[in-house]
Amino acid sequence: MLFSSERKEGNGMNQKRWLLFVLLTFGMFVIGACSKLNDAPTLLGSWKVEREEGHPVFLHFEEEEVTAHFDDDIVGETTTYRVEEEGETFHLYIVEPTTGKEELFTNGVFEGANTILSDHPTMEWKRIDSIEQAMEKEKRKQERQAAREAEKVERSADEREEQKETNEEQEETGADVPVAEEAPLRAPALPVPEREEPVHVDPLAAQRQAAVALQQRVQQEIGASAPNGAYGQYYGEWDALLNDVWQQLQASLSPDAFQALTKEQVNWIAEKERILRENEAVASARAWASDEVTRMTEQRTFYLLDQLR
Repeated sequence: MLFSSERKEGNGMNQKRWLLFVLLTFGMFVIGACSKLNDAPTLLGSWKVEREEGHPVFLHFEEEEVTAHFDDDIVGETTTYRVEEEGETFHLYIVEPTTGKEELFTNGVFEGANTILSDHPTMEWKRIDSIEQAMEKEKRKQERQAAREAEKVERSADEREEQKETNEEQEETGADVPVAEEAPLRAPALPVPEREEPVHVDPLAAQRQAAVALQQRVQQEIGASAPNGAYGQYYGEWDALLNDVWQQLQASLSPDAFQALTKEQVNWIAEKERILRENEAVASARAWASDEVTRMTEQRTFYLLDQLR
C-alpha cells in the first residue's frame, strides 16, 4: 500500500509538470504569433506612389483616413478608406470625396515593409519618412528636368541657326567664280538632258504608315464599344510613335517653327498630366483618364504629322 501511494503521488507530480510544460509551450507560441502579427507590414504612414504617366502622388494613411497630395499641394485631400485582406493580397477601398461612393483603389501585395507591388501597372509604392521633404525633393527634380529640356531645345535651335548661317556662307562663296586668263577651248556641244523634277521625300512617311496601321489595329482589337480602360492599354505605343515623330520634326523644321511648336507641346503635356492627376483617386476615373490621354496622344500624333505636309 505504501508503495502504491508513493507511486500515485509520483504520477500526480508528473502530470503537474507535464501540464506546466504544455502551458509554457502554448504561451510561447501565442507570444510568437502576436509578435509576428505586430511585425506585419501596414499601410499606416507615408508613401510615394510613382506613376508612369504624370508626376508621383504622395499618400499618408491614418487609422481610418488617407490624405492624397498632388504636385506641391502640401495640404492635400482627405477621405476615408478600408482594407480587405485575402491571403497575402490586400484590397484597398476609398470613398470618393465628391460622390461619397466607395470604390476599389488598388489591389496590392507587400514586398517587405516598405514596398507595395500594385496590380495597377503604372503604380509603384515606396514608404517615405516625410511627405513634405519628399515633395520638395520631387519639385527640385522636376525643375532640373525642365531646365534640361529647355536647354536641349535652345541648344538644338542654336545648332540649326549656326548650320543655316554656314550654308548661306557656302552658297555666297560658291557664287564667286574666278575669271580665267585665257578662254578655255570649248568642248563639242552635247545634247542637254531633260530636266527632271525634284522628287519630294517625306521624312515622316514611315511614321504616317505606322500611325494608320496602329489606328486600324486598335479599332479591330477593341471595337467601338470597348469598356473603360481598354483603350488605355495602347498608350505606350502611341506615346512612342509621338516621340519618334517629334524627333523627325526637330530635324526638319526651322528653329523658329520648332520653338513655337515646342511651346504648344509643353501646354499639351501639362493638360494631359492635369487629367491624370485629377482622376487618380478612383479606379473608374483612372480607367477613363487612361483612355482619354491615349486618345489625346493619338490625335496629337496625327497633328504633328501634319506639320510637314
